[in-house]
Formats: sequence, structure tokens, C-alpha cells
Amino acid sequence: MKNILRISAFILALVCILAIGTVADSKKLPFTDVPDGAWYYDTVAEAYEAGIMKGQSATLFAPTKTMTRSEFITLLSRLAGADTEGFAKNIAKFDDGDTSAWYAGAMGWGVERGLVTGFDDNTVRPMQTITRAELAVLINRYLNYMGYTLPVTAEEGTFTDSDKILEWCAADIEACRRTGIFAGDDAGRFNPAKEATRAEGATIALRLTKSVEELLKTKGVVIGRDGEESPFTILYVFGTNGNFAQQEFVFKRVSQELDVTFKSQPYNKAKSENLQIVFDIPTDPDIAEMKESLGENSYHVKVKRDGEYTKVLFAYTSEFARSYAVEYILAKHVNDGVLALPVDFEIKGTADAMDFIKVDSSIDRNCRDPFVIYENGTYYVYFTGWHVYKSTSLDGPWSEVPNAVVRPDDFKTCNWAPEVHKYNGKYYMFTTYSPQEVRNPYENHGCIIMEADSPEGPFKMITDGWITPPEWDCIDGTLYVDPDGQPWMVFVHEHTSLGGNGAFAAAKLSEDFTHFISEPIELFRAKDAWWSYGGITDGCFMYTTENGELLMLWSNNDIEGYSLGVARSASGKLDGEWTHDEPMLFTYQNIGIDGGHGMIFTDVDGQMYACLHAPNDWDGNGSKMTLIPIVERNNTLVWDIEFDK
Repeated sequence: MKNILRISAFILALVCILAIGTVADSKKLPFTDVPDGAWYYDTVAEAYEAGIMKGQSATLFAPTKTMTRSEFITLLSRLAGADTEGFAKNIAKFDDGDTSAWYAGAMGWGVERGLVTGFDDNTVRPMQTITRAELAVLINRYLNYMGYTLPVTAEEGTFTDSDKILEWCAADIEACRRTGIFAGDDAGRFNPAKEATRAEGATIALRLTKSVEELLKTKGVVIGRDGEESPFTILYVFGTNGNFAQQEFVFKRVSQELDVTFKSQPYNKAKSENLQIVFDIPTDPDIAEMKESLGENSYHVKVKRDGEYTKVLFAYTSEFARSYAVEYILAKHVNDGVLALPVDFEIKGTADAMDFIKVDSSIDRNCRDPFVIYENGTYYVYFTGWHVYKSTSLDGPWSEVPNAVVRPDDFKTCNWAPEVHKYNGKYYMFTTYSPQEVRNPYENHGCIIMEADSPEGPFKMITDGWITPPEWDCIDGTLYVDPDGQPWMVFVHEHTSLGGNGAFAAAKLSEDFTHFISEPIELFRAKDAWWSYGGITDGCFMYTTENGELLMLWSNNDIEGYSLGVARSASGKLDGEWTHDEPMLFTYQNIGIDGGHGMIFTDVDGQMYACLHAPNDWDGNGSKMTLIPIVERNNTLVWDIEFDK
């Protein structure tokens, strides 16, 4: 792994700000008023590249223009990583507080956090030019709020114009001098009444950022990246549920997203051994207070300092609400592989899985094992029973395609899980059936391949009966074409012929798809997966990530019911070592309904979906085609949820 960290990614989130490297030479500034030779060029470039400061237009930065109070408060909110949405109302109490102004959210955040207190005449003066004395006061308020005590780097002394420094700002100015945030001019003067320019603001912000970074290093909380190892402070996580495995979900998901590792230990042991990560589920007054306000399908997450430690407090009333909160954090607070949350981070709301899932109830059949393709302006869905439906919209209406499949002469039952793949201009249906001569049609299956010139068929069998080994019980064949262009069938070697522990197997296909040209190889078994609670292997579907890793969607029972997991071959090869992602893509524990046998397709607008049947109802018309919007992020498939910006 790139980041070899013995810590949960939430520690990274809670105790660091984003590192800012030298960028002046990496990217030409777009501003015509920042000349290459200017003393402030590098600092403006760094501040702009880091997102701390923006230009006043696409081509002008205005480095020599004086900085306003609102501009500097906005800068501090960015340093804190604060989400300022919803704070604008806090400036309404001031006579000059315009809640619709561009700065209102940041100024309101400053009011809420005690950085901005207003003047005696009940004004906040957002557009007033800020002085160097005011900068010093705001910087120290910011440091106090964040809980940072910067190390002293300068000897005792005074500025040569100390007689001009008034009592209300003297202590803050001296603190900034001792910690290296401010330096005097050539004559040793501080110039407290001098109006600060935007270039000076950028310089001060970068000094502050780098001083805090050094502080965090000494306290063991700097983020590690690119193989760097660093010690970290202990984090302990509280939740509304005493189930360790469910609490652990948070760390597994975050570490998966950021490619980091972590250790877990009981709280007391971790303290005594100076380990870096703690799971802890005790009763906590903060959690108790948060739980009181929770409603159905709701979540509440906040960050709180506790002496030398930091708490991440999770309260939730459904597993999906918890997952939603985690995905929200990852989507909005991950940058360049680093998760960074401000100390004042807090989110709460409601989230119901069914608000994001698209369930089709218009097909009046038990729609098991659905497989969707989009061809020539039409969606086609194929499902168990060799049923074929089509529609010009995923929202329907769907109409049945008659006579789409020609049943083999020896067909008896179990016409399961049809998949249609386009290959070399033809349409091939990979499916399962039991012929008439088998003794037990529910324990003697095999895979066949059918061919058609159109996605509407008619599909006719081109294999000589089962293509899979006749002595095996096999189902759910799917197509995989390897990087060399060789087609394979990946299929299920059923638990019924493997002593209760099913497996996935694969064999090379002939170019015309009529027979295997290699002996099958075994990929993995059902009980190899951490989440497996049975010997079933169902519904394999292959997907290659942007970096060339090979994923397999597949289904089995977890402890609660039928579920959809993701297996991974990091080598990108079928015979490469297979591991099993955490968390799963669809599980009763998280969603509240069971379901599985998934596949992936992309709609006409480019949205990727995982398609499966849910609930896993064999009787009546219970199973429905269920679509979950997904996205590949950092070589991982996750739910694609559009969060409010």
C-alpha cells in the first residue's frame, strides 16, 4: 500500500490539515498581475494552488490590494476545512449583516466559533480593510479554537514600535512574534495600524499552515503518505450500537477508500502500548445526547476533542444512515488521497436506502437474476424463465418480447439466469438449464450458450448440450474477455457437487463459443469470503477497474440473508489471488431487504448501475429488478449518491 499507516483514516481526518507543497514551478499562475519576479509570487502560487485564496477574476489576483475582514475570515474557514453552509444566519443580528453576501457563510462561521465578535456599534464591518493588529487577534482566536499551541521560535523581545501597539491587541501580536507568524520590517517595526494586502494575507496564511504542520508532527498527528510512517494520537470511536463488527464498518470503508491500514485494540491497552487506533463502545454522555434527537433512518456525526485525544462520535438509527454518513464524508472531504475534517465537523440528517434505489414493479413476474443491456435506443432485460422485456426508458413501460428464446428439444426445467453479451457482431446468451434425462433437475444443471443476430432473438443453442463438465453441477455462466482478447466462461461449480462449499471456475472459450478449449480452473470457494455464511456461489459478473484490477460481483448468504459482495484479483488475472472487499455492495444488514445475483450496466446518460433482484423471494411475484446507482472510485465500486454541495 502507498500509505503504510497503522491508523484508521479518521485519525487522519481529525488531526491534520492538508499539506501544502511548493507549487510555484509546477503550474503557471493565470493572473497577469502577479509577475514572476515579485517577492510574493511563490506564496500567492501556493495559496492559490491549495485553494486557500482565489483570484478576484479569472486573470487578476490583486496582490497589492488591501484585504478585507471578510476575505481573511473566509481564508481562516478554508484553513479549518470548515463547511460554512448554513452559518449565514449568524450575521443577521448585526446591523450591517447581509446574509445573502458571498462572505456570509464564512463570516457566520466565524461568529459561531468565536472568531468574530463584532464592534460596539453592533456592526461586523465585513468590507472594512483589515489591519495587521486585527490579523494577529484573529489568528490567535483561530489557534485557540482549533486547540493548537504553536511552539515558540523567537527569543523574548519587542517590536521597535511597541509604543504604537495598543493593549487590546498587544498579547496577540507578541504571541504571533514569538511563534514566527509575524516578523518586523527592516527597522524591526510591527506597524499595527498598517492595512494588510492580499499578498501579505497569503504569506501569513502559509506561515500559519506550516507552523501548524510542524506542531502536528511533534504531537504525532501528521498525515503520512507515499510510504511515510508517522506516529499518531489515539482515536476512539463511539456509536449507538455495541456490535463491534458494525462499528468496524466505518474504518473498513474509510481505509478501503484511502488505501490505508489500521490496527485496533481495546482502549486501555492502546493507551498503555501507545498504539494508534482504538475501537470503543462505552456509554458516553455526548452519544447519549445525540441519540435523543435521532429519528427514523437518521444519523449524527461530530468530532470532539477530549484532552489529548479526539473522538469521532457516530449516532444512527439504521445501518444505511450510517453508511450514508460515511460516504458523505468521503465524497466531500477526501482530497488527493487524504481525508481531512475540521475539529468542528458535524453533520446530521436522514437517509433511507429506498430513496436511492430504483425498483421496477411494472413487470408482473418474479423477476429473478435480471440482466440489462442497452442497444440501439432500447433497454432489454433478460431474467430467469428465459423472459425478455424491452423499453426505451429504464422507468418503463416494459413490453414482453415474444418467442425470444427457442427452447432446446430436450429442455426439462431450470431455465435460469440468462445473460446476453454482444461479441463480434452477434448476441450470445449464457444461461442454465436441465435436460429431460437428468434424475434431479434441482441438483443436475449445466451451462449452455445460445446465439442470435438481434438482442430480441430468436436465441438458439449452439453448444452441444452443456458446455460445462457433465459430471459437475454448474449454473450462472458469464462472459469475460481477458486483456489478450481471449474469451472465457466464468461459471458456478455448485455446492451440491462440492460437499456444500461452492466454487467459481473458468475455462477458455472457442472463438465461436461452441466449446471449451481449456480445462476449467478454480478461482475461489464460497467460504473463502469473510462474509460468507453458507456454501452458495451465485451470479458472477466480471468488471475491470481503471487500474486493471479484476472484480467479480457474486452472491451468497451473509449472516442475515442473500447479499451481493465484490471479490478482487489485484493482479487482473483470473488465476490471480482473490480477496474479498469490505464492506459489501448490498446486504440486508445495511439495506433492510435481501437480494443479489448482480450485474453492471451503463445507461444512455453514462450512469452506471448494479442490477440485481430484491427481495430474494422465490414465491409469487416478490423479486423485482432493482437498480443501484454506483460509481468506481479509487478502484472500488460504491453507491453513487449525489450529495448537496
